[in-house]
Amino acid sequence: MKIQCACAGWPRVGIGVVLAGLLSMVNISPSFAQLAKIQRKTAQLTVHPPVVAEGRAVTVLVRPFDKNTLLRASLIQPSGVALDRALVSGTDPVVRVILHAPADSQGMYKVVLEAQRSGHWIPVAEESVVLLPNCWKDLQEILDRARAVEEKAGDSNPSLIRAAWAVLAAGEDLMERLKLAGTGDSWDLQRRLAALRTKVEKLEGGVDPFAQTDGYQLRGYRSPLNGEMQLYSLYVPKNYNPDQSWPLVVMLHGAWSNHHLALRRVMGKPNERGEDDARAKRVMPALPEVPYLVVAPNGFETMSYQGFAEDDVWRVISEVQALFHVDPERVYLTGLSMGGAGTMKLGLRYPDRFAAIAPVCGFVGALTGVEEEAGRPAVFRRLETCMSSLPIAENAFALPVKLMHGEADPVVPVKNSIALHDRLQELGYRVEMEIYPGVDHAAWVPAYENARIFEWFSQFRRDPAPRKVIYKSGDPQGGSSYWTTIEEPERIREFAQIEAKADSGVITVTTSNVQRFSLAVPHCLIPFESVAEIQIDGQTAYRGTMGERIRFAKADGDWKWTRQEFPRRLLPGMSGLDEAMEQRHVYVYGTDGPADAVEEARSLAVAKSLKGTVADVQWKVLPEDALSPEILKENNVVLFSTLSGSSFLKRHLGQLPLQAKNGRLEFAGKPIEANQGISFIYPNPANPERYVLINTASTLEGLKALRNFAATQRFIRLNASGDFVVFSAEGKSLWTGLFDKNWNVEVMEEL
Repeated sequence: MKIQCACAGWPRVGIGVVLAGLLSMVNISPSFAQLAKIQRKTAQLTVHPPVVAEGRAVTVLVRPFDKNTLLRASLIQPSGVALDRALVSGTDPVVRVILHAPADSQGMYKVVLEAQRSGHWIPVAEESVVLLPNCWKDLQEILDRARAVEEKAGDSNPSLIRAAWAVLAAGEDLMERLKLAGTGDSWDLQRRLAALRTKVEKLEGGVDPFAQTDGYQLRGYRSPLNGEMQLYSLYVPKNYNPDQSWPLVVMLHGAWSNHHLALRRVMGKPNERGEDDARAKRVMPALPEVPYLVVAPNGFETMSYQGFAEDDVWRVISEVQALFHVDPERVYLTGLSMGGAGTMKLGLRYPDRFAAIAPVCGFVGALTGVEEEAGRPAVFRRLETCMSSLPIAENAFALPVKLMHGEADPVVPVKNSIALHDRLQELGYRVEMEIYPGVDHAAWVPAYENARIFEWFSQFRRDPAPRKVIYKSGDPQGGSSYWTTIEEPERIREFAQIEAKADSGVITVTTSNVQRFSLAVPHCLIPFESVAEIQIDGQTAYRGTMGERIRFAKADGDWKWTRQEFPRRLLPGMSGLDEAMEQRHVYVYGTDGPADAVEEARSLAVAKSLKGTVADVQWKVLPEDALSPEILKENNVVLFSTLSGSSFLKRHLGQLPLQAKNGRLEFAGKPIEANQGISFIYPNPANPERYVLINTASTLEGLKALRNFAATQRFIRLNASGDFVVFSAEGKSLWTGLFDKNWNVEVMEEL
């Protein structure tokens, strides 16, 4: 274990600079100070937006402190001429007025607030405003032109499509900058718009405007999840040459952060003094030159790299591989905080994808601590254990790991990294750790200082065909690593493990909790045409030529070679109810009931669909009668309705583990009272390849019991729920449980 001083190399501010700053503050004119005092007593002025990119109207908000003073707001051009004026009157705490500029107005103007005193108008406050009336319209035109190129290219020209995506990504970024811009950003906005116009012109000529670009790039792809652009940040080495292969570092950002900040961090560029994250997200400083491609996915912002957020990471990696010549044996993974947890999770679940991983201040468990929460229900602990990284440390047998953490971290305690470090050491694996004395959660500052992480990565190359493979998984679908694949565990939501070794024509396999598995032994280890013997759990199960893949299934305790390919089927997942919402889905409400029940179901569906509930995505909300075969084919369905108010439930009730008896519901033989509600996940009877998450009750009062569940804002995906949960009238969880792999109730627990 290495203890490193966190302050090494940090800039020091000279005492002379500090004294000069203090002395300059003393030299404030008394008259200016008195004027400021008068202004504060008169009114407060706010102009929104400070940059007008659409139309020529400025919203002025005035907070008068003296209700007896008459005020007026004026839009003043640089020459001093007023373009529009409005009196500010009324007794409201904040008064809103609109000022309009003539059609030809453009550039920097002022909004001046004046107070009438002794028959004269005296200025008491002013704010600057920038009018860029055609900026929004011009940007929309550029985006339309880029979309036209994308559509025309179809599937025939993938490189041109990706270039169009990059233009669209830059356009979306500019759109957000326009919404948040201040007056000091006007020149940068116009510069970006002009550059974007040049890029779309090249794009229309069939030229990739980013082909010769190095350094920082903003790129994106059109997400199959919702058809929107999903952005990522990229660094391209200055001397990049497509004739040679290049290493790639993948950087995962933390919670409430994004790809832009992540790229800054890993390149050793933390926030400047006094720069908050909101500003840092809009500025990319000069980056150091490193001989690596570096990419930072957005991961749908704060979703802990689960479900479609994990899919985003793999998609971004594949996009970079399509754009550049990436060395598959030199792909590395790092990340901070939530991204540090994601680094552990993805690195250990997919250990054959990376040459090395380096988590910074990440949590190893489903929760931010290491120990189980006292009194936490066994159902939740079981799922959260399967989601955790610490129990699958065995997978890092060929994966070097470097852990970095602040010793005084109050958000994610350092014991998280220590626990993983100690377990990897116990296994005899290659692991390093740096703990920074006195450093809080911002361990990424010393960890990535001077972009030094790249030097550590440079030591390692991935072995694509190790003779020995160890793979452990808590995923109900199993998983794969190198040339071994667990295709079906015996019991889901318990760890399944396979250990295989290829040596001199004999493959020795040891399994635990595995029902089916397959081997695809590389030709370099055992040639396909040669005869080999496979021993499984002490039993000789096969002798013959290898081929590309060999499958085995356990029957009556014995392993049998089989030619049958095991079909994947929908199983309960590691996230319980949330599994339905970690994939593409729609929210639906029943429409057959009374108006008040329909409105309650609709409001619940809308509440659950809002951004922030599950990642930064706005999901569709549909009435039940709008469900089409196409929607059912492509989406999980999250349904809210009373039982009698849903034609879907009435039609499919016999195919669900829910019964209606004597006017009330029963689930797995357990009654649900009239004022209680239930949520459960199940294969959709209308399309068994997709989930349906049913949220229902026998009465309107029972449906209201689901309000807390529908309104829950799960920003960071840390813990799990059961496959079914019953809620009290107050919205508290009463009992929960899990299904087995055949969708029968396996366990039920009172809460």
